[in-house]
Amino acid sequence: MSGSKDTKVILADNKQAVYNKNDLIITNFITTGNKSDNDNSIITLLKYKDFTMLFTGDASVKSIDKILNNLPKNITVFKAPHHGAVGGVNKDIAAYLRPVYSIISTGENKFGHPSIYTLELLKNSEILRTDINNSIKFSVNEKGYKVLTYNIKRRKYCSY
Repeated sequence: MSGSKDTKVILADNKQAVYNKNDLIITNFITTGNKSDNDNSIITLLKYKDFTMLFTGDASVKSIDKILNNLPKNITVFKAPHHGAVGGVNKDIAAYLRPVYSIISTGENKFGHPSIYTLELLKNSEILRTDINNSIKFSVNEKGYKVLTYNIKRRKYCSY
């Protein structure tokens, strides 16, 4: 299939490496047949050398449990599911992944995101939140990685 400007469109398959070049591997994981749209989120693992980052969309424990054995232990960054809501992570997932950093994308909301329960489960990682740290960026190269957050007053990304 082709998209605009000859961009190749790939229909996602489970455990499919959608990109694999120069030590960068991006793999999709799909759990299907779930009643909830959130549980049908595509979960994506980015791996570059020793740096790993897991993007979970709005998946729940049910979806992550289905693919957990396909994921590396002790990841670098865990993007918490569904704005840090209850039900996105449990103690077994947190213990298996043992992230160095956990990112929670959230803002002012009526749902109480992120939940205190999720924050407690991820307390052994450095928790970065978009409602506190603004935009969060990981700069990764062959020498390692840097964590940057957006400083509104200075109007630029600064080391965390």
